[in-house]
Amino acid sequence: MSDTHPTPTTFAVLTQPLQPISQAIEDQRKKHGNETLSWYTFTQILIFCYTIGCKGLNLLATELENADPELALPAVPAATLSDAFRRFPAHLMRQAFLELVQHIAGREIPELQDLGPLWGVDGSYFPALRGMAWAKVRDQVYGIKLHLCFSLNQMIPMDCVITIGTGSERHNARALPWGLAPDAAHGGPRGAGEHPGRGPATAATSLR
Repeated sequence: MSDTHPTPTTFAVLTQPLQPISQAIEDQRKKHGNETLSWYTFTQILIFCYTIGCKGLNLLATELENADPELALPAVPAATLSDAFRRFPAHLMRQAFLELVQHIAGREIPELQDLGPLWGVDGSYFPALRGMAWAKVRDQVYGIKLHLCFSLNQMIPMDCVITIGTGSERHNARALPWGLAPDAAHGGPRGAGEHPGRGPATAATSLR
C-alpha cells in the first residue's frame, strides 16, 4: 500500500519549530480591525524572504506572487508588506525568537559544561537612512549597531539588541538585556571577559 501522506516541503520543515510559537502569539496579540495580513503569516513570509535572499519589498511581492503553491504563501502587495513592518510590534518577533531558542538543544560541548554558562557578545555596524534621526552618529552619518549574544555552550545565538552606531558592546554585555543567568560568564569585544559573580572569566571570549 502506498503512503498517502505527502512529503513536506523543505520550507515546511524549516518553519515547523516556529509555527506553534507564532500561532500562540497570533492568538493572544491585539488585532486591528482593518488587518488583511496576520502576524503569523507575516513571520512565514519573512522566513521565506531571508531564505531566498530577497533584497526588496517589490521583489518580495513578485516572489510571493510566483511562489510554488505547495508553500501555501499568499500573494501580498508591496504596500501591505511595508505596512506590516510598521504595524506589527518588533517585540512580538523577539518573543517568538526567545521562546524558540528555549526549545533548541543546540550542540553541547562537554569541555565547556563544567565552566557553567558562557556567552559571547559582539556588535556589527550597519549604515542607516538619514531619516532615522535616533541613529545619527555625527553630521551626515547615520548608523546602527546590532549587538548579538551568542551561547558558547550551545553554539547558537540567544538574543540581540540594536543601538546607535556608537553603542558599546561591553556596556550592553554588562547590562544583561539578554535575560542571562546572574552567574553567567560573558565575553565582550577583543576577548574582554567578565564574570559578574567571580571577577574576570578567562573562559569567556569575543566573537571576533
